[in-house]
Amino acid sequence: MSAGVPKYVVVNLKQISEKFADGEEVNLKTVQEKGLFKLTGRESRLPLKVLGDGELSVKVKVSAVKFSSSAADKISSA
Repeated sequence: MSAGVPKYVVVNLKQISEKFADGEEVNLKTVQEKGLFKLTGRESRLPLKVLGDGELSVKVKVSAVKFSSSAADKISSA
């Protein structure tokens, strides 16, 4: 019954670069405030996961539960 139920709120580096400025913090709350997602109900309690699609063009502090390997590499190099 739980097949297809999301375990994370997923955001890509491309989305972070488009919405966030240098020095800002990226977490579930700020992702919602920037309008990337309209999370309600169960989704609002899910942890944040960052994927490596796109390039990170801003220097931000990212607080997430999980990172893809490509996202972790790109974030640390930025």
